Amino acid sequence: MQTARRRSVIASLVLVAVMVFAWGLASAVLVAGSHSTSMGGTTAKMPTDLTQIETGMTKVLHPLWASKGVVGPGGSAVAVSYNWAGYAAVPSTGGSTFMVQGNWYVPTVTCSEPGATTEAFTVQWVGIDGYSDSDVEQAGSAEYCSGHGAAPEYYTWWEFAPFNSIQVAYTTTPNAYISASVVYDPAEYVNGVQGVWNLQLYDVDNGHDFLVTASDDTLGYSPNDLGAECISEAPAGDSQTSSGFFPLAKYTPTTFYGCAAAIGTHFDGIGSFGSAATLYQIEQCNYPACSKVLQSPGGVGKDSAAPQYGKSEFKLTWKGYD
Repeated sequence: MQTARRRSVIASLVLVAVMVFAWGLASAVLVAGSHSTSMGGTTAKMPTDLTQIETGMTKVLHPLWASKGVVGPGGSAVAVSYNWAGYAAVPSTGGSTFMVQGNWYVPTVTCSEPGATTEAFTVQWVGIDGYSDSDVEQAGSAEYCSGHGAAPEYYTWWEFAPFNSIQVAYTTTPNAYISASVVYDPAEYVNGVQGVWNLQLYDVDNGHDFLVTASDDTLGYSPNDLGAECISEAPAGDSQTSSGFFPLAKYTPTTFYGCAAAIGTHFDGIGSFGSAATLYQIEQCNYPACSKVLQSPGGVGKDSAAPQYGKSEFKLTWKGYD
């Protein structure tokens, strides 16, 4: 059942990619707003302290590096971050990134990390930019602990950084199937400025989805389109610890399925671009000792529901603090 469900959603995302390359986006919305609709589910209850969560999340989604990746002879590299884990594909020949997509099941969180006296976070997302530059366009799910031993909260969100902060869309549930994509059409003009964006996310099990459309003209900046990412992340900026990092909420192993991107003229799994892009395996560590807290064992493999992508599936495992 899970494989069939993934295959169905992945097929629809392939169609989106084909349409973008063949015809471009048909229209542009000048205001970056959440065009949220329900696919039959009940109205979601928002987290109890939305302002606090959004403020904290704004500090989450930008990488803090322990060491940047060093490219090996095979064209791949390992980078170490204090708050990112997963994979990024960065164009190696000057090409642009036009699309990224990914699918995952919302992990189950336990709010019981040692030292987590107030808040703890973890998030999963797909996005363009962020690895090599300061802007990032992304959509994903998040898990939040308001305090040690608290009941975890789960929700979906989107962001255009630096245009706005995290925008919470709906609450979600553990093990809900999430499918998300970020698509950029640089050929579309709005008020004489090129570039139209679509951020889309489906929460299949809870019957919620959102589509956010914006133009470079509205955002006030032209993204660099320098890479595609499928990422699990922990936040930074916490005043409760001497390190300044929020505790990473403990969560069950999480697999990204069908993590694929359109870079230049290629549409492939994130691990299948060869010389067209440098693949970065991003390992997460704690601060300042940089002991491993999250890793992606086994590298990127083939997704049985989307073998046409090549290497597009990988697993992330929470390792705990030393």
